[in-house]
Amino acid sequence: MSRQSMIATLASLLCLTVAAQAAAGAAGKRILSLKKTCAISVPADWQVDKWVSSDAFAPDKSGSAVIDSNTSVGSLAEVKPIVQSMLKPTKIFEDSPQRLWYQYEGSGGGSTSWYVGVPGNGGICAAQITFRKTLQAELARQIAMSVGPAT
Repeated sequence: MSRQSMIATLASLLCLTVAAQAAAGAAGKRILSLKKTCAISVPADWQVDKWVSSDAFAPDKSGSAVIDSNTSVGSLAEVKPIVQSMLKPTKIFEDSPQRLWYQYEGSGGGSTSWYVGVPGNGGICAAQITFRKTLQAELARQIAMSVGPAT
């Protein structure tokens, strides 16, 4: 095997290992909304806030996620203008009847903030995910894709 092939193989293995760890970590702990109607999965080592059980954060405080439910609206289309007036989008990842997911203007400090909304049981499930490190983007994506109704 040539040196270039070996380097390419090792780089691929490293990427697969990091992706597998991120996927395994995101599936570690299930957090429920306060009404117990929506859920999100976060890494097993994340801590649940002792006062707000629907909020979890990384041990080093470099990431956080909170899940909520809203039964006063019936669809993402109905809640979209309200949410986007409060959390101004800067980058849209998905805007469909199944998921509203975008990056919004955060509080600064080098953080990236995402809003994720999906249809829930009699309303919508909504999450806010914040992370500081670029390497956490894949982990945050795994968390974002886990937002949904509690079953």
